[in-house]
Amino acid sequence: MPDALSASEKMTLYFRRAVDFGAAVIASWPALAISSLCLIAFGSQSYFAPDRLPPFGGLSLAQMGLPSAPDLGELNAPLRDAAEAAQRQAREALAAREAAGEPGFFEANPQAARLANLAGFGASLVLLLITMGLQIQRYRQGRRP
Repeated sequence: MPDALSASEKMTLYFRRAVDFGAAVIASWPALAISSLCLIAFGSQSYFAPDRLPPFGGLSLAQMGLPSAPDLGELNAPLRDAAEAAQRQAREALAAREAAGEPGFFEANPQAARLANLAGFGASLVLLLITMGLQIQRYRQGRRP
């Protein structure tokens, strides 16, 4: 019986640490900044240009100084080749669609772009409120986010 209790205590501790880590990531300052950025982007886009989605093309981990992918040595080569093949295939499909004069999904369905903007605004607002609530809770417990 003590072994079973010890195993359940270890599992409980493991899950508690996982939940604490998840809450720490969600309650971090970068999460607050990203959710605020998305809230402003989707909100202003849905108000001023509801037929388009906000341009998030300039965001990348490498530009922020973070590694874009872990270096796994020989394991990285097949993954990198698959990623390059998928990007090449997507570029070719996009070029063929543009050459044929076919509109993209959001150009053909402007109502879908409006709904996507509003859904992005709502999701960003919910994430921002959760992040702020977790930061307030952690601050009250004496832990700085």
